[in-house]
Amino acid sequence: TEVKAWGAGISFDYKMANKLFCFFNVFTDNLTNVPTGFLAGFNTPKYRLNTGNGHSELGKTKQFGFNINFSWQDDFFYEGGGHVEGTVKAYATLDAQVNYKLPKIKSMIKLGGTNITNKYYQTGFGNPYIGGMYYLSFAYNIL
Repeated sequence: TEVKAWGAGISFDYKMANKLFCFFNVFTDNLTNVPTGFLAGFNTPKYRLNTGNGHSELGKTKQFGFNINFSWQDDFFYEGGGHVEGTVKAYATLDAQVNYKLPKIKSMIKLGGTNITNKYYQTGFGNPYIGGMYYLSFAYNIL
């Protein structure tokens, strides 16, 4: 039996003259003609979505910036072989960052996090759960 895979995606990125940007993308991946009992190991959600926006030069001195990103994926059946199989639940994450440029010393300070809502999720059945990660960073010699 021939198993067929197909997918599609669309993406939109927009960058404005005032350094504001936004993006959106959505994807779908599918298998068809899968016989009963066939272990495909496809392990891909049917739908995925990412969107976000940001700005790199806010304020009177244009030293502030931000990024915010939202990601979501559908649930899917994970086939890892043997006894490692089951449903990976749909999840959504929100990432955010603010930054401040220090041009006199060619540096930047960033404060942000990934999965800032700290709602735990898995990317594969049997994989560890992923929570939020928060950071404060200082980068030198970047401007």
